[in-house]
Amino acid sequence: MLLGELCNGWISVPAEYGELEIVQIECDSREATAGSLFIAVPGEATDGLLYAAEAVSRGAVAVIAPQGAAEGTDLGVPILEVEDVRDIMGKIADRFYGHPSKKLEIVGVTGTKGKTTTVWLLDQLFSATGSLTGFCSTVENRIGEDSYPAKNTTAGCLDLHRFLAEVVERGGERAVIEVSSHALEQRRTASIHFDCAVFTNLAPEHLDYHEDMESYLNAKMKLFTCLDSHACAVLPRAQEASQKLASNTRAEISWYGCGAEDGVTDLRVIDEGIEFTWRDCKVRAGFWGDHNLENLLAVLHAGECMGLRPSEMAAVVSEARLPPGRLEQVNHPGSFKVVVDYAHTDGALEA
Repeated sequence: MLLGELCNGWISVPAEYGELEIVQIECDSREATAGSLFIAVPGEATDGLLYAAEAVSRGAVAVIAPQGAAEGTDLGVPILEVEDVRDIMGKIADRFYGHPSKKLEIVGVTGTKGKTTTVWLLDQLFSATGSLTGFCSTVENRIGEDSYPAKNTTAGCLDLHRFLAEVVERGGERAVIEVSSHALEQRRTASIHFDCAVFTNLAPEHLDYHEDMESYLNAKMKLFTCLDSHACAVLPRAQEASQKLASNTRAEISWYGCGAEDGVTDLRVIDEGIEFTWRDCKVRAGFWGDHNLENLLAVLHAGECMGLRPSEMAAVVSEARLPPGRLEQVNHPGSFKVVVDYAHTDGALEA
C-alpha cells in the first residue's frame, strides 16, 4: 500500500513521499524490514523514537512519531508527526490489513476475574457450532487448532490487527478476545470493531497501575463506550459497576445472573458439576463453583447475542471444559477429588 493512501485523511504526507510502498507496519525496531513503516510509540519506560534509527537501518522507509519529533532529528526518511500516536496506529493498522474486525463477529471480554475462562468457553461454543474462530487470551492465541504463544493477556495493537487479518484470510467468521484494563488504557484494541462486549466483575487489582478503583473501572468502560447501537453489552446484574457501564454504552444490554429473574431455575450441584434450566433448556456443565456458573451464564448470553440458539449451546456446554489450571480435575485412584486451580488472590480463593 502506498504511504499517501495509507495515511489519507489523518496525516498530511508530502507529495514526494506519497508514492512510497509500505509492505509492513512495525512498532518494534527489531522487526523492521525493507519497506516498513515504523511507528515510534511513546511508552512509560522508554520512547519508540529512540529506536527509529535502528528501524531505518533495517529498511524502514518512513516513521510516524509524536509532535515535535522531527525537530533536530535526521533519519534520512520522512518523519510524519501526529498528536496521538496510539490512535493513529490503530487506524493505520485497520486500513493496512483491510479492516479485518469488520469482517468478523468479535466478542471482547473484560473484568477482574473470569476473563480467561469466559473466552475459553466462548471459543469452544463457537468452534463446536461450525465457526472457525480466532482466540486471543492469557493462555494462548489460536486460530482453529493452530496455537501461538501469548505475550500478554491482550496482544499489542499491530499484532492484534494482524492476527484478525489472518483469521479472515483463513476463512474465519468469529473471534474472541480477552481484553485487559492495561490493553484498554494503552489502546491496544484501537480501531477494532466489537460486536459484543462482556463484563465479568470488578475487584481490587492492578491498583499499582490504575490510580484507584474509579480509574480501574473507567479503563474497563472503554470497551463499552466504543460499542455502536447494533452491538450487545453483556453485564452481570449483581455487579454495582454494571450500572455505570450500562449508562455509558450505546449497545443493547443483556443482563445475566443466577436468579429466577434472570431465567435461571432448578439450579443444583451434581457429582459431575452443575445443572440448571435456562431459556426452557436443561443445561449441564462438568465443573463446579458459583464463579464458574456466572462465567457460563455470561457465555450463554453472549452466544445468544451472536445468534446461537439456547438448545445448541446447551449441547456444547455439556462437553465443554475449563482452561488448564482452572479447577482442573486430576485423575487418581483414590476416592476423593483432586483439583488444580490458578486461584492466587483473596477473591479467587474465597470463590
